[in-house]
Amino acid sequence: MIFNVHYAYFLKSNDPCKLLKITLNVEINEKAWANVPSNLSRPFDKPASGGIAVKIKYLGDEVMKVSSLEQTLLILQQP
Repeated sequence: MIFNVHYAYFLKSNDPCKLLKITLNVEINEKAWANVPSNLSRPFDKPASGGIAVKIKYLGDEVMKVSSLEQTLLILQQP
């Protein structure tokens, strides 16, 4: 099963990854965990539908747009 955790707070923890593993009773990919504080997306296979959803949180407002992968890549490549 794959899911996204949007917010997880572990106050006063020196090892939040360990606490998340215990809380969810799951294994966490250490390489993926190292990318959590990054603004780069991890690679993923193209969905069979060809569509993806992009969610952007900007100044407290969330915007989600569903579009084709090709269209999204063109938008992201613009300066």
